[in-house]
Amino acid sequence: MHTRSTVLLASALAAVHPFMVSNSHVMRPYSLVSFFLVMALPHAFRLASGGRRRDIAAFSIFGGLAIWTHYTALISLFVLFVYMASGLVRDRSDRGGRLLRLAVAGVVLLVFFLPFVPYFFSDFSDKQGAWVSPEFVDDMLSALTGLPFGLGWIVLAFPLVTGLRRAKSGRFLMIFGGGIVILTLSTIWMVWWEPTHLAILAPVLTMVVAASAVRVRARLAPAMLAPYFVGMAVMTAVLFSLPSSDPTVWEAVRPMTWHGMSYQRQAAKVLDLMGSDPATFTCRDVYVTPVDQISGFMYYWGPVTPQQIGMKPIEPNNFKTFTMTANVAGRRVSMNLNPVERLWSWEKGQWMDLEMALRDKGCLWYQKSYQNCRLKTGRFYSSNDCRWLAANCRAVDSMPDGELYYCTRDIGISPR
Repeated sequence: MHTRSTVLLASALAAVHPFMVSNSHVMRPYSLVSFFLVMALPHAFRLASGGRRRDIAAFSIFGGLAIWTHYTALISLFVLFVYMASGLVRDRSDRGGRLLRLAVAGVVLLVFFLPFVPYFFSDFSDKQGAWVSPEFVDDMLSALTGLPFGLGWIVLAFPLVTGLRRAKSGRFLMIFGGGIVILTLSTIWMVWWEPTHLAILAPVLTMVVAASAVRVRARLAPAMLAPYFVGMAVMTAVLFSLPSSDPTVWEAVRPMTWHGMSYQRQAAKVLDLMGSDPATFTCRDVYVTPVDQISGFMYYWGPVTPQQIGMKPIEPNNFKTFTMTANVAGRRVSMNLNPVERLWSWEKGQWMDLEMALRDKGCLWYQKSYQNCRLKTGRFYSSNDCRWLAANCRAVDSMPDGELYYCTRDIGISPR
């Protein structure tokens, strides 16, 4: 589908792409699903104009593995099927045989998907919100291109200026990426989309940019892409400097990350305060938003696996309590971890669940990523939550990527 020069340049860009590097450092499925989809692309490209049996086999296997990794692969596979089917309209030769090959691939992928149908529908039934965050476009641009503060528009313009759309392979990649964007926008009424869910677009863009540079002049392509390579390498280096108390640094790298970066310090802060302040020692309940942020406490207080504290695979773990032991000043103490994430809207916030918990427990710790009440910033910022926290809690650790609170009182106070 591409020349050797294009492949090598795209691989070099992918190696320093901060969004891809960040995804590869967390136990999430999006890097792996992107790999399987990238492996399926050349076979889909060939099947659109005919293809061979080995293309059917390879496309079906890589597509099936992508589905098994995460069902968001269905969107990419749907776009690929539309593109392959459109080839039947553009070229009528051997239409029956090509249609049969597509049908075989579709049946194989359906067989791959069938075991996950119960989980697919149960997972959607558990979703409590949809739409996208107000910063979604800017965040998606930064994550996709690997550059912050709007610099990514230059990267997106490059393939258009160089006329890559006139090349068949370039047009294929641009249609594939555009199709994913269109389908994403058409489903925001039912799905809460994050940039990480669209991780496949990052490696696709590196291929598009590399192919564009080679199209202009192959010998000069590395020099043309050198500034882009260096810019992404710098951003990747900044990732490894986190956590940072500088809001500008965090804002630059925030779209490249799935979560906050202050896990270790905030997990240690809870234990340090419990060991030094007798008033907090009996406070054993930690509430965490978003739910996946619970993993920081599990790792730095243990480490323990999800199974060791009673988490069940696949089943949602929202609004449940998990107990583990932690070392507080040399004493083994039982701690309760409570993931809380009510996605009716981030602005409405989590304060009502925290209010009920505080009335029931008398005191609690609350850690929320992607919110800083002092700066009034964050993807999950809620003025309602911040008012409730100000009335009932004190911030014991405040970082641009998230805050840790200690809350205690007898009677609840609602935000005004």
